[in-house]
Parts: sequence; structure tokens; C-alpha cells
Amino acid sequence: MTTIAEIIRNYLIKNCQDRLQGVDLTNEFNSMVTVAYWDNKLLPAHRDQRYDCHGNFLADENSQKQSSPTCILAVGDTRELKLKLMRHKSPEDNATKHVKISGATESFDLDHGTLFVPHPDDEKTIIREYFHQDHKTFWQHYSSGLLKDGSGLSLGLVFRTSVHYKLVYKDTGMMVLSKAQKKTDSKKHSKNTTKLNVYLNNHNEKEKDDLKIKSLYEGMKDEYFNIN
Repeated sequence: MTTIAEIIRNYLIKNCQDRLQGVDLTNEFNSMVTVAYWDNKLLPAHRDQRYDCHGNFLADENSQKQSSPTCILAVGDTRELKLKLMRHKSPEDNATKHVKISGATESFDLDHGTLFVPHPDDEKTIIREYFHQDHKTFWQHYSSGLLKDGSGLSLGLVFRTSVHYKLVYKDTGMMVLSKAQKKTDSKKHSKNTTKLNVYLNNHNEKEKDDLKIKSLYEGMKDEYFNIN
């Protein structure tokens, strides 16, 4: 994976500097996670980098280096990626909402080998020229879970430059929270823990998923990599 990370970074430096002005590519990618999509598996709308209501980078809530890119390499069957513009809470409306006007929702097909690189500025909470009437906004992206042919497997290899790491539990991958974090985020943490434990304790369901993804991966290897 180190070789792939180097190829991606060098490609961006040589070919995409004009499109990635203000993006920090000075450091190598040192983190990679894999996200798998099959059947109706969804990835909720989110930002890869967190900013406050004034557009300031939240260093304590980001393990990623400020202004560095998140690079997603699509592997396998084609899936749909969507982006939507969100309006931050305003004095007139105390809720973050989806901006539902022309141009505020986009959709792309991620074919095998597609490299998707959102600009960090797209995720900032700022007033945008074309959507100034909607107060401060930011873009989120998500996967609808739809594969182009209705079946198969799509993997997202996500490369980042991390500047600090979080301690996680080896058996679940969940972050180890401090007492202060547990107190401020107790409901969300408790909910996530309950959901994960229910799934891990449902051995039949977990085994079914494991067998399904192994089968889909073997088919993907034959189709896209011709690995024997």
C-alpha cells in the first residue's frame, strides 16, 4: 500500500497542482483504511475534516493534517457517490439542513481505478459565492449503497496524512475515550457500543456477512485483477 500511496501523491503533485491550489501535499500519506460496499451497505453523509461554525480547522477533532487531501481510490464494481451542500445553523434557523436548490446536490459514478480527491476547502463552513443566500454552508459526501449493476463489491482505499493517532480497542476498533469524552459524548458512545455488541454477538449474521464479502472479493479479483 505504501507504493500505491506514493504513486497517488506523485501523480497529484505532477498533474493536479492547478486544481488543488491551497492543498498541502508536502508530506507522504501514512494512513490507509478500506471501506467495503455491497448489497445495500451505506456510508452516511459526512465531512472528512471537521471545522467550526467560523470555518476554523478543529485540530482536536482531526487526526489528519490541516489542508491535506483525503484520496479515495475506487476498486472493483462501479458505485455511486453523492455530494450535498449543507447549510450551517443560522440565527434564523437553529438546525443544519440540506440546501435544496439547483447545483446543491451532485452525483458521480466511481468506476474501477477512479481517484476521488475532495478539496479540503469544500468542507469548510463558509459563505459561498453561488449560495450566499443560504448563509454559511459546507459540502458532505456519502455513498447511497447503489452499485451500477445492482450487485458485486466496491472497495474504497482511503489515503490520508495523519499527524496524530487515537488509541482504539483491538477487538472492536472503537476509540478509547477519556473520562471527559465519555461525559460529553456518553449517549452517542453508548449507542454505538450497543449496536456493535449486538452485531458481534449475532454470530450467524456476522458469519453470513464474512462469507458474502469473501465470495464477492474472489469474484472481483477474477474480474479486475486476474489473480490466480
